Amino acid sequence: ILIKMKFNLEKIKFSKNDLKSNIKIPDKLDAKLAEFIGIMVGDGHIGLYKNRKNKATYTHYEIRISGNLKDHLYYFYVNNLAYKLFNTKFKFKILKRKNTIILSKDSKAIFYFLHDIIGIPTKKDSIHIPECIFKGTKEDKCYFLRGFALAKAKPKGASCSFSGTDGESITAVLPEPVVGKATTSRIL
Repeated sequence: ILIKMKFNLEKIKFSKNDLKSNIKIPDKLDAKLAEFIGIMVGDGHIGLYKNRKNKATYTHYEIRISGNLKDHLYYFYVNNLAYKLFNTKFKFKILKRKNTIILSKDSKAIFYFLHDIIGIPTKKDSIHIPECIFKGTKEDKCYFLRGFALAKAKPKGASCSFSGTDGESITAVLPEPVVGKATTSRIL
């Protein structure tokens, strides 16, 4: 019997907008969340910014995923994945001059989940594979690799692998990117 890792969500802070938008936070690691984490490690960014407006100070909790505009169908898939996980869609922004598409969301709860529970840093110079992925199932690891590799635009048939702290090695062979369905082949 396989028991999925559960997260302690007691410390997650929700803003009034999070509550009004009915944002949900996953309570356990599964393949969908592992893939989203891989995407965030590959092309994502989280940031906490203090802003001022009319003498009032407020905090902006940014979650952002960006990539090449030619991959716009992939970003619809990513947005649908985010909706399944968090019950909210990200905003699309297209920068034609930079040939870039950006998905973004301002959410205190999602920020603290990704930062404090998953372990995604606010600076990319210290990015690593989150501990929950190493502790996850082989399927979770494969979907993490799929998300990371597709974010990095590896071609069909390319493989991506990592070795866990226990010596376990996982390799995922990437399929043609499919919108709406994960079809990672596994060599385990």
